[in-house]
Amino acid sequence: MNIELIQASPGDEPVLQHLLQFYQYDFSEILGGDVDGTGRFGNISLGELWSDPRSHAFFVKVDGQLAGLALVRQQSYFTGDASITDMDEFFIMRKYRRQGVGREVVMRLFDLFPGRWEVREVAPNDAAQAFWRTVIGEYTGERFEERFVDDERWRGPAQSFDSREPRA
Repeated sequence: MNIELIQASPGDEPVLQHLLQFYQYDFSEILGGDVDGTGRFGNISLGELWSDPRSHAFFVKVDGQLAGLALVRQQSYFTGDASITDMDEFFIMRKYRRQGVGREVVMRLFDLFPGRWEVREVAPNDAAQAFWRTVIGEYTGERFEERFVDDERWRGPAQSFDSREPRA
């Protein structure tokens, strides 16, 4: 299996928005949400993705086929600290799950942006929590912190760690 992590460009926004429809579909099972009268979920705002050098979008391809996406921001979601990288959105299509694709992509991203990281999951998403705890634990040799955030910013667990620290 050939796994690729490809940086997206502004011209790729329509493809990102199409993949984000599947992402929202997956979340509708957890958080609710419905399609509109056109049969689509609303577009996710990509904000300053293309104009802010701290924001990065990636496609995941498996054997040449689109398999997911990752949106990474070099700024803490919680504090705005630019020395912390945030996993803003991460999505692997169901067909490619439980095959090591997500794990491989995440490890590459952690290596690509060395330093302090934050990863967040919404409270009801038990599968995502298990995935991130396992992958971050493997990557860091279990050297990460987790806290549960419950305020106006976020509701759910958040893991933090430093990808520069040697792995056990």
